Amino acid sequence: MKKHKTLFLLEREISPYTAENLFLGIFESLDVAKNYRNGFIEKFNFKDPFKEQAYKKTDLTKDLKIIEIQDKIDDNSFFKQNKSVFLLCGIFEMFGQIKKELILLSSDKLKIEKIIQDQKDSNYLNEEEYSYYKLEELKLNN
Repeated sequence: MKKHKTLFLLEREISPYTAENLFLGIFESLDVAKNYRNGFIEKFNFKDPFKEQAYKKTDLTKDLKIIEIQDKIDDNSFFKQNKSVFLLCGIFEMFGQIKKELILLSSDKLKIEKIIQDQKDSNYLNEEEYSYYKLEELKLNN
């Protein structure tokens, strides 16, 4: 893949014994991602829906991570207008735990759906690494 503009993904870490991590937003600038993160903390700090987690003490300020992404971007067309970004996620379940990993970002929902279907049909993606794959949608800078 050719080099693309950097994006920033806001992720909520959750105990893998409770649920998969949540991807909360995707942003073009680190400052916007930080502002969104701070607003999320203000809104949910005292009414955190994931306050109780298995085998993990929660701290919303520590559990919200901003991840810099550059090498998993399929195309740049979603930068032209604040539109949807589609995420191909690999889900791994084993021994009562669930983990989610970002595999690819794209502006083309059909492309992600095709990759998932191809995997189901012909083991296109590494079946040993993930239990299954899923599509998630986020609005850029929102």
